[in-house]
Amino acid sequence: MRTRVATATGWLSAVVVITSALSACGGDEPSAAPSETESRPAASDTASPSPSGPPTAPQTPGTTPSSPPASPDVPVDCPDQTLARLDLDEKVGQLFMGGVQVGETPAYVSDDLGAAQVGSLLLIGQLTGGTSASAEAADRGREVAGAPAGVQPFVATDQEGGLVQHLKGDGFATMPSAEEQSSLPPQQLRSEAQAWGEDLRTGGIDVNLAPVADVVPEDIGDANQPVGAVQRGYGPDRSVVAAQVAAYVQGMNDAGVATAVKHFPGLGKVEGNTDFSSGVVDTRTTRDDADLEPFAAGLRAGAPFLMVALSTYEQIDPDRRAVFSPTVIDGMVRGDLGFNGVVLSDDLGAAVEVEDVPPARRALDFLRAGGDIAIVSTPELLPEMTEAVIDEAEADAGFAQLVDEHVLRVLTVKERMGLLTCDG
Repeated sequence: MRTRVATATGWLSAVVVITSALSACGGDEPSAAPSETESRPAASDTASPSPSGPPTAPQTPGTTPSSPPASPDVPVDCPDQTLARLDLDEKVGQLFMGGVQVGETPAYVSDDLGAAQVGSLLLIGQLTGGTSASAEAADRGREVAGAPAGVQPFVATDQEGGLVQHLKGDGFATMPSAEEQSSLPPQQLRSEAQAWGEDLRTGGIDVNLAPVADVVPEDIGDANQPVGAVQRGYGPDRSVVAAQVAAYVQGMNDAGVATAVKHFPGLGKVEGNTDFSSGVVDTRTTRDDADLEPFAAGLRAGAPFLMVALSTYEQIDPDRRAVFSPTVIDGMVRGDLGFNGVVLSDDLGAAVEVEDVPPARRALDFLRAGGDIAIVSTPELLPEMTEAVIDEAEADAGFAQLVDEHVLRVLTVKERMGLLTCDG
């Protein structure tokens, strides 16, 4: 039996309120290669999956009994205060998550992270030195990133289990794949996820870019390279996937680790893997597809982040990849799901799917589509991307306002996670 440490994580039980109350404000690969990223809810709070029909939106403010009031020692307008004092370079930095290569000893932390003043870090590679090595890498990344006063960066990793477990060694349990996790009763999965989350907290991690909410139909199965072939999914039954996604999210919440449900609107019906292939197209998923329910279940369970896929969805927006599609992000995520938390891109750095798009254009198109934080696993691309966003904001007042809206979302979640502080 593993001993679980006590955590004080009221912010996470409030995330469901945040994601619906804010107004205007990793596909992964196996871990050998870079990838894309109080009161506890009771067991009965597990989001109820819908066996059919379109997904339901996250709950609205005031409908979540377990949500505590905001901390009295943190001003309610702290994100707004912070936004007002940040200069444009600092604001733009909050919209990027840069990679820290932990597959090397010591971990490689690029100076480009500091030059771009990134607001988030992604530990990638294959660390085997355990929680102490992970915490050291996280601290070094925070130091190099050079965050503005009072604003700490998110430190994230991909720790799904199975082939996608980037942090290993002493202090990190070996996590089973999602396919194996699917056989656990939801309450047991929640308990296991809490233990895995406590490992992550010890290793300096704030955000886990998991779980995978993609439903892989039986008629595709292992032909689905990003999920089915590598046991990253919870199976073909959307109700099972929804229940397990919710349980995983709640368990991580219990440990004080935020989660990012991925890869919206689903990679379960494609064959190619966007990390290694270009022209990956889903011809089946529709805007009101019942297989979107696991994403809604994860958001209802308290995930403050949602990751958008790089593939194209012929039945939704045939002309744009999802990560660049206003129909997907502003229409489906913000509108249909009612989610106003932080939208992440899948990796806009190393993924083959976006190689034909200039780096500056990747960043601009993602932000214009409604996304908040661009994941860029290859830090050398960050200067070009951030400079393009700064230049556009200086030239276009409307785009500058859009930047402020994205930054405010990020700062609001940071406040709830204890990563943002204000005087007074």
